Amino acid sequence: VSYPLSVEDDMGRVLSFPAAPTRIISVGPSTTEMLFAMGVEDRLVGIDRFSNYPPEAEDIEKVGGLVDPSIERIVGLRPDVVFMRDLSQQHVERLDALRIRTVVVGSEDVAGVYGALKLLGWILDARDEAEAVATVMRDRLARVAQVVADVPSEERPTVFYEVGHEPLYTAGPGSFVHEAITLAGGVNAAADVPSAWSSFSVESLLRRDPNIILVTLEESLEAALDGSRAGWRALSAVKTGRVYLIDGDAMNRPGPRLADAVDSVARLLYPDLFREDDDPHAGAGAGE
Repeated sequence: VSYPLSVEDDMGRVLSFPAAPTRIISVGPSTTEMLFAMGVEDRLVGIDRFSNYPPEAEDIEKVGGLVDPSIERIVGLRPDVVFMRDLSQQHVERLDALRIRTVVVGSEDVAGVYGALKLLGWILDARDEAEAVATVMRDRLARVAQVVADVPSEERPTVFYEVGHEPLYTAGPGSFVHEAITLAGGVNAAADVPSAWSSFSVESLLRRDPNIILVTLEESLEAALDGSRAGWRALSAVKTGRVYLIDGDAMNRPGPRLADAVDSVARLLYPDLFREDDDPHAGAGAGE
C-alpha cells in the first residue's frame, strides 16, 4: 500500500491516511475479531467492553460500549485510527471534531465481512493478511455448500433460532443469523417475520413446529429439554432431542467466525453428511 492513502468507509466518508496506523482502537466485537485474525492485534491499544474473543482481547484496555464509548478514554489513548460500527454516528461526529480519525465498518452479512476485511487490509497495509482470512472463510463456506448442495429443498430442515426468551425473540431475513442458517442448508422457521430481529410468539413456534431449535444459553437448553417451558413439550425438536446449544457470539457477529458457525450448524442439521475428522474445526462453537 502506498501512502498517503485515501479510502471510503461504510458510511461513504472519504478519509486520508498519511501512513499505516500503528495505534488502533476497535469499537465493535466483529472488527476486533477481524483484526486478531489478520494478526495485527499488537497495534490495538483499546477495544469495546463486548470484544471478548479471542481470550487475549481481555488484556486490552476497554473504552466503553458500542453506543456509549468513552470519548475521554479514546482521546487519552492517542489512536491513529478508531474503527467503529454504524451504531455510533454521534460519537463519530464528536471524534471527527476532535481531529481523531474514525472509520465506520458496517458489515451486515458474509459479503460485508469480505468488504470489511478488504478495507482494513488497505488501511493497515495488511492486504495479504486480510485476504488470507477471507480465503479461509470462502473455502470453509464452499465446503459446506458442496456437502449440502444435493439436499432437495423439500427435505431441508426448518430451524428456529432463539435470540432471547421472555419474550421470545428470533432472527429473520436481513440478519446474519438468517443467512447462516440458509448457508448451512436449513430453512429459517421465522423467514417471514417483519424485521431482522423480531419478537415471536410461542403460538407461532408451536404452529410452525421446527425440526431443529438453536439456543445460545445453557439455561435455555435445559429449560427446553426438561419440559419447564409451557407448550414446548409438544414441539418435534424437543421430542427428538434436536435442541442444540451453539456459540451465540460466533453466530451473531459478522466476523471471521461466521464461517465456523455455518459449518457447526450444518453439522447439526446433517450429521450423516459430515465426518468428524474431515475438518480441523469440526463442531467448533456448537454442541448439545
